[in-house]
Amino acid sequence: VMVLPSFFYTGAGDNGQARYYSELIEKVAKPSMRVILYHIPQNSGVQISPALTARLSKAFPDIVVAYKDSAGDWNNTAAVLAAAPNISVFPSSEAQLTKGLASGAAGCISATVNLNAAAIRRLYDAARKGEDVMEADAAVKAFRKVIQDAGLIPAMKAVLAVKSGDLRWLNLRAPHENATLESGQALIAALG
Repeated sequence: VMVLPSFFYTGAGDNGQARYYSELIEKVAKPSMRVILYHIPQNSGVQISPALTARLSKAFPDIVVAYKDSAGDWNNTAAVLAAAPNISVFPSSEAQLTKGLASGAAGCISATVNLNAAAIRRLYDAARKGEDVMEADAAVKAFRKVIQDAGLIPAMKAVLAVKSGDLRWLNLRAPHENATLESGQALIAALG
């Protein structure tokens, strides 16, 4: 289960967040549960610090098993890798995949894998084997940039609508505006 920090009370600090996660884990009381700490402060308004990550991974070693860093700040990702070496760390996106793998990260969890899975998997496999990945890495990053610059969620949905022929992909939940078929066609052309 990917779990955000308690985001309504943003000033809780590490002690408050540790209590939040501890109570959540203890009240669910399911030893088979696996928690991925979801660090996305640009949306939640709350940091999951490297120290908090280490603390939770030590307190619940069989439950707190991963950290998804969606902040896009490599320094934070590197600090989490150092502070909590016993958990799987996933840097922001495929844009940091090769750097992450070289530093001990597990891989990436990324929305755009839904559109570019085969290329990202090839990059992952090649990087894990120690092969030269400069060209593949550049191509994966370029793909990600085109989608991200167009507005990640609407762009992905527009491309999916064109590729699948299912126009329902153009309908997005608020606050997003609906995607357009034309934007999907333009993105596919831009992606080559």
